[in-house]
Amino acid sequence: MKALAGIIGLTICAFNSAVAEPLPGVIVPETLGSPTFQETFRTLDAGPDLGPSSPGRHRWRTILKNSDPDHAKDARSLSTNTWFGDQSDGAGSSPFALTSRGLVITATRQAQPSGRSWRSGVLTTKFSFSQMYGYFEFFADLPACVKAAWPGLWLMPEKAGWPRGGEIDAPETIGDGKVYWTAISGATGGKTQRQITSAADCTRTLHRYGVLWRPDRIGYYYDRHLVGGAPTPPDYDSPMYLLIDLNVGGGWPGQPDPALRQVSMTIDHVAAWPLKAP
Repeated sequence: MKALAGIIGLTICAFNSAVAEPLPGVIVPETLGSPTFQETFRTLDAGPDLGPSSPGRHRWRTILKNSDPDHAKDARSLSTNTWFGDQSDGAGSSPFALTSRGLVITATRQAQPSGRSWRSGVLTTKFSFSQMYGYFEFFADLPACVKAAWPGLWLMPEKAGWPRGGEIDAPETIGDGKVYWTAISGATGGKTQRQITSAADCTRTLHRYGVLWRPDRIGYYYDRHLVGGAPTPPDYDSPMYLLIDLNVGGGWPGQPDPALRQVSMTIDHVAAWPLKAP
């Protein structure tokens, strides 16, 4: 693991904060109590559920329909390039595969509906798990140094009307060798954000990406070591669910090299813990 000293950058923010208890420099989630959510991806219970009462509802949802309509361009895309498919959409093979290292999500360059040019996958717990406050961790291998590859590990609010209710990117990468940890808020009526950057590992190794969400502060953890934090915005007042996705290209990351045909990310496990009782 790279040394953490000196790798933190800060983007201008619009949040106000009061004096708060410092965030722990090292997180030990086992001291927080029993996990409230655990996924080891030995199997994958996933499907295109349309609502919370869908027949045969899955643990993981593979579409975004009726989810954050102000943020999504259509039911299966968050970027101008990428279509989030699964075994049910008839537009190609499944982007999900279970391996000895965990779940692999693969994005492949191919013609897709709505003019998309990449087929990939998204998983959310919108209808199966959400939590207000706690420690959330993704043990994942991200393509952080593949130009325009745009994986995201998110916490998203149950309430509609993004950015109201917030968004925690825990984190995202866009292929430029950096890791972007972001808290987005709609508390002021528009979109504001505070963003921390840290150095990415280009060797394609599994790392623990974690977020400690408290009523007063949000802390970002790389291999359980604190890399930065931010005050918790006042509109973070509802439970958040988990979202994992792999986009390719878009307004922020730019476009991939023309020769790139395929890129993947791996998630070994995901877990959540409650806040430690006082």
